[in-house]
Amino acid sequence: MAARNLDPAEATVKEIRAAGGAASALAADVSNWADTQRIAAAAIKEFGGIDILCANARIFPAAKLDELTTEAWDEVLSTNLKGTFLAIKACLPAMKAKRKGRIVITSSM
Repeated sequence: MAARNLDPAEATVKEIRAAGGAASALAADVSNWADTQRIAAAAIKEFGGIDILCANARIFPAAKLDELTTEAWDEVLSTNLKGTFLAIKACLPAMKAKRKGRIVITSSM
C-alpha cells in the first residue's frame, strides 16, 4: 500500500492484516518515477512479484474551476494521469517476467 502520507497506508495495511491478508506500507508519490520504481521494487522484494496493480491515486483540489490555479491543475494531471502511467510502467516488467498480471485502473474519485 503506497500513499503520499504513511499514516493512511499503514491504516489500510492494518485492516488487510486483520482480515488475514499480507500487506506492507510505504510513503511514495506516484507522480515521481523514482517513487513508482521503489513501490514496484518493494512489492517484488516482499511478495516475490506483482500479480495485480490497482492504480487508483486520484486528487482534485476543493476549488471552483475558475479559481483553480494552473499549478494545482498541473498537480492533478501529474497524479491522475502521469501517476497511472508511471505505476503501470514500473509494474509491467515484473508482470512480463511472470507472463501474467492484471491492471485495474479507476477513473473516478
